[in-house]
Amino acid sequence: MPWYRTGTVAITTGQTTVTGTGTAFSANARVGDAFQGPDGRWYEVTNIASATVLSILPAYQGATVVGGSYGLAPMQGYVKESADRLRQLVDQWGSTLAG
Repeated sequence: MPWYRTGTVAITTGQTTVTGTGTAFSANARVGDAFQGPDGRWYEVTNIASATVLSILPAYQGATVVGGSYGLAPMQGYVKESADRLRQLVDQWGSTLAG
């Protein structure tokens, strides 16, 4: 999955909340993904509250910014998630489908 960079972000020094403008975080990011802040440092995405709000760790270390550029890089195994979900379906419906 490619990096996600749509929109801009606002972040306050020492805070963990990232507020986006023109973003769709809930559809394009996952907990555990890497967030590259406007300061160029890397942070872990720890929560995705909505399309425009997510949380990071550690707390933002750069200067407070409004309208900053950012990047979200997928770090979780999307193939693993697909395999896990398929396993759940097989566990749930396997005996029914087998007859």
